Amino acid sequence: IKNRRTYEALRAEDVGGRGGSIVLGKLSGAHALRDRLEGGGVTIGAMGIHRLATMMKGLASNLPVVYGSALAALHAIASRPS
Repeated sequence: IKNRRTYEALRAEDVGGRGGSIVLGKLSGAHALRDRLEGGGVTIGAMGIHRLATMMKGLASNLPVVYGSALAALHAIASRPS
C-alpha cells in the first residue's frame, strides 16, 4: 500500500480521479479505518477502533461505500461511553 505503483496500472490522476483515498466498505479492516481516521487528524484507541470497525461493517453491508460524513457520525457514536 505504501508504493501504489506496485499494484496500480494507472494513476487515478491520469484518468481524471483525485486519488489518495482508501475506499471503506464492508470488507475493510480496522487498519484501513485507523489510517483514514488518522489522515483526518482523529486518534482512537484499540478498543474504540474495533468497536467503530464493527459499526462501520454493519453500515457498509447496506451501502457500497462508507463516506466521510457517515464515518464521522459513527465515530461520534463509538466515542460515547458504553
